[in-house]
Amino acid sequence: VNNEPAHIGQRVQFGDQVKVNGKPIRYRIDPPPARVIAYHKPVGEVVSHDDPRLLRTFEIRLLRIAGYLLELYRCLVCRTALRQTDGLAVSPSRGGLVCPNCRPRVQDSLAIASESVKYLRLVLQGALRESLAIPLAPPHIGDLEEVLKVCTAYFLGKNLRPLTHAFPI
Repeated sequence: VNNEPAHIGQRVQFGDQVKVNGKPIRYRIDPPPARVIAYHKPVGEVVSHDDPRLLRTFEIRLLRIAGYLLELYRCLVCRTALRQTDGLAVSPSRGGLVCPNCRPRVQDSLAIASESVKYLRLVLQGALRESLAIPLAPPHIGDLEEVLKVCTAYFLGKNLRPLTHAFPI
């Protein structure tokens, strides 16, 4: 099995190569089912495929549900409280924000705008209506999208496919 001698009771899985006396044999094993992460929409939560803020909110809440809550109130290098939101960066490997003084020491830091930090804080507190009331300019929406894409890929170990065309309206 897979160019190794088999042992008694060894299981063969989808994708394994099985040979008997050096000759490949044919067998059929169904591939494992695809993993799907479902999100249960609470009553009153607004959903739209066209509003990028709602998509970012979904991604933020998905990370929170998966157990990857970003630290947004302390620098993860020097542990000082972050009172100002200007000049901050996000480090996926550290799991949150890094202050401007510590940013040169962190290699995977991504700059994040202060409006994006405020939006992240509101969404993680569960204040959906308040977070949707914040007017986000397109550069900040792109900023959030990039940060969440990098963090999601780091935490989950792979890039997620976009959901915008998964459920046609």
